[in-house]
Amino acid sequence: MARTRTYNNVVLLYSNIMIFFIPFVISLRSLTPDKSIHYNDYLVSETGKFEAGFTNIENSQNIYFCVWYKNLNPRTIVWVANRDTPLQNSTGIFKLTDTGNPVIVDGSENTIWFSNASTIVENPFLLLLDTGNIVVRNGSLNDVWWQSFDYPGDTLLPGMILRTNRINGAHNALTSWKNSGDPARGEFSYYIDSNGFPQLFISKGSVLVYRLGS
Repeated sequence: MARTRTYNNVVLLYSNIMIFFIPFVISLRSLTPDKSIHYNDYLVSETGKFEAGFTNIENSQNIYFCVWYKNLNPRTIVWVANRDTPLQNSTGIFKLTDTGNPVIVDGSENTIWFSNASTIVENPFLLLLDTGNIVVRNGSLNDVWWQSFDYPGDTLLPGMILRTNRINGAHNALTSWKNSGDPARGEFSYYIDSNGFPQLFISKGSVLVYRLGS
């Protein structure tokens, strides 16, 4: 009897230890200023097509806040928020300010990345849509005040639009990664050039390597 009791106590102790070391995972459908996303927390789109959260890439120790296809293996990343400013450890926090600005801070509350949204949004909330687009909306009007689709990475998703300003020439662009393990901006860009008739350009640095249009 004593041996059985000892065995049961060992099993119970082992179970408690295992539970202690299992990471606590939170999946959110939306983000408001009173919530935040930490490492091992995830933002999930309505039907579960896309997921967003902190992750490292390949063998890199750097941590990035990314959007990826939830059910594809290997993980296929389609957007990276802090592609040029990686976190050095897993203490990062993704949150929404009271004015509707998505930000990433490290464990010391130093700002790593922010959306630089200039409009103050009342009652803001953030969603990951089934298109892979992260949007900030107004709680009452439901208008989109900021969206990740306006700041493409290296992937053009359905519904994403490459824009150009014909007055000042400003444009957004797809930009390659430095390499498969480093999402920082690489050499190649794909964008619309508005000088004259709009054309699609691929450039390597400042050198044009491909043109589609007249």
